[in-house]
Amino acid sequence: MAGLKDQESTLGSQQVLRSDGTVFSLQQLLLPPGAARCFTPEQFLEAYLAYIRRFTCLLVRPRFSAAGLAFGLMGCVDLLIFAPPVLETSPGRSSLILRCVGGLLSRGGQLRHGQLRFDVEHSEAGSALTLELSDYHSRILGPYPPPFWRRELYRSTQSAVHQRLTLAFLRRLCRRLSGRSAARTIASLPLEEGGEI
Repeated sequence: MAGLKDQESTLGSQQVLRSDGTVFSLQQLLLPPGAARCFTPEQFLEAYLAYIRRFTCLLVRPRFSAAGLAFGLMGCVDLLIFAPPVLETSPGRSSLILRCVGGLLSRGGQLRHGQLRFDVEHSEAGSALTLELSDYHSRILGPYPPPFWRRELYRSTQSAVHQRLTLAFLRRLCRRLSGRSAARTIASLPLEEGGEI
């Protein structure tokens, strides 16, 4: 993690459709030293779920059960279903990983449905809070390569909502943890190859 210029918090984002037909989406908040020193992936997930409830005016209601985490739409249908979170730790970094196992928005019949990852990394340069969706097969996109209309439908619905919600959440989290606003511009993070969505 590179040091932060003038102790400014920065936001970065990338969303691509990979050549294997999976979606990769990463949003990241870089904070100056000390701003998130005691912040954990569990707190990251809890704050994210609370923000989803607020952002969607309770239309989407995340709920935990013994089977994992489901994002229900008005209590009628599960949009996405995840297995219980798994914690991974290494020096200076910890991650909470939720493997997608189904739901209306996830394409069935795939060996993997993707995963949602909450990373918290601390170093002398500051802290990086990263939310990553990877290897996700979207029902809206359908089989690869998706026709133009499916790609545009995904881009203007699920992709747009996910990116706007996550970046708004990270801005709020930045104010909560550092007492300052994140930089207004969002850095492009060219981490994965693929077509932008």
